[in-house]
Amino acid sequence: MQKLNKKKNIDKLFLLFIFCIVLLNFCCSNSSDIKIYKGKINPSTKEINFKALPNGIFDINIEFEAPITASIIYKFSDQILEKKFKNTKTISANDIDLKKYHLSIKIYDTFGISSIDYKATFTRKTYWYQSRFESEPDDTQSFATVINILKYSPISLVGRINDIDDVDYYDINNESNLNMYCFLNVSTSSKSYDIKLIDPDSGKIINIDGTIPLMFQASSHYYLKISIAQKQSVSDALAFLPYTINLNPTDNLSNVSEFEPNDQKPNYLEIGRTVFGNLTQNDTDYFTFDITSEGFYKIIFSPSSASMYLTFITPFGIFYENIQISRAGSFKHLLLPAGNYRIKINTKDSNIFKKISYTLRIESDSPVFEIEPDDNMNNANEFTSFDTVTGTISWEYDIDIYQIYLEDDSNTLQISSDDPSINFTLQIYLENKLISTYNINGNFSNIPLPKGNIYIKIFTSSFLKEINYTILVEK
Repeated sequence: MQKLNKKKNIDKLFLLFIFCIVLLNFCCSNSSDIKIYKGKINPSTKEINFKALPNGIFDINIEFEAPITASIIYKFSDQILEKKFKNTKTISANDIDLKKYHLSIKIYDTFGISSIDYKATFTRKTYWYQSRFESEPDDTQSFATVINILKYSPISLVGRINDIDDVDYYDINNESNLNMYCFLNVSTSSKSYDIKLIDPDSGKIINIDGTIPLMFQASSHYYLKISIAQKQSVSDALAFLPYTINLNPTDNLSNVSEFEPNDQKPNYLEIGRTVFGNLTQNDTDYFTFDITSEGFYKIIFSPSSASMYLTFITPFGIFYENIQISRAGSFKHLLLPAGNYRIKINTKDSNIFKKISYTLRIESDSPVFEIEPDDNMNNANEFTSFDTVTGTISWEYDIDIYQIYLEDDSNTLQISSDDPSINFTLQIYLENKLISTYNINGNFSNIPLPKGNIYIKIFTSSFLKEINYTILVEK
């Protein structure tokens, strides 16, 4: 009998324990992945605060017994973000980082109802990539998810556009004192995304389409903005699947792509290395290189499908300014003193909606008589009847001009080229007056020259490839 009473007492204690747990869970229910809060609000309630919120990425759903007007308040450091819901029975938010943000609900209006029950459910995201998920809310630059670039450490982060009005910002930081070269790719399941990189210092905006090489300046930060394009026409459910950001630092700059943004801060170009670049709408690319000892050099360029414009800036002035380039060629025979040089490449067509690809390379050149630039009479190469002049028409609008002073009119000009099948034009000027024009293919002899200050102009109107030529004056 005593054993039976003892068993009944144990059963009563067990039932009391269960009742206490149920009573406790009426206000707050816990599990590893779901946390539930229950309570009441009334017209005097100003704010709902949730105690002991867990860390991690959670979806939040708050159901009210009757319609209310309220806001979700997110606090981070000294920043406050508010998202308002009007006349609704449900407040929800997805992918919220409860480790980063302190969250509360601000009540504006209960529409005169004296008491309203609510149930708040916090559901942990169970993605395998949970530890590297974006930190919602991040729809402003102030609340951007932070990405710190580390040398030799690839970064992969997962995010999600929750609805057509959602915007995701990422704050990409290079806190080191070195420029960081990276390849950025945003992998999506849909083409409905609008993805841009913003340089807050220059205001430069770069469209991210595919894998883009980027140069992140030392001690600088950039914003990556991801949103839905053409919101009114989006019916693609794939647009709301997770996307992946991949950021891969590199230190191998041999024969690589240009690194944006470089419309003000130039990419460094090493002598003898080829850079592969792209121009987009209203884009400008700057490059810089150093000459350590005086010598002959050449700039080799090759655009793809449309014209680009090239400017060569030297320590002592501009050699070429906005020169239109529509086919492969080079600026040869440049005699460059030691110093720092810059190259600007841009397009003047604001209606370009596709990329213009190009290559650019600086390398040493063999010394010849001609010294570029010599495309006007002020820069003409002077020679005498004792000189054998060698030069090159090396790009489509190249012009070479030479100057010689003759004391009598008994001299003739001889000219020859390395390819007789290619035509080019030779013009003779006395002072600044054109006196004769010749179409040359192969060799041409005994061109009469008058007495006086003579200019010889060589060019082609149908450039197919480089034309190497030799000229000399004989009696």
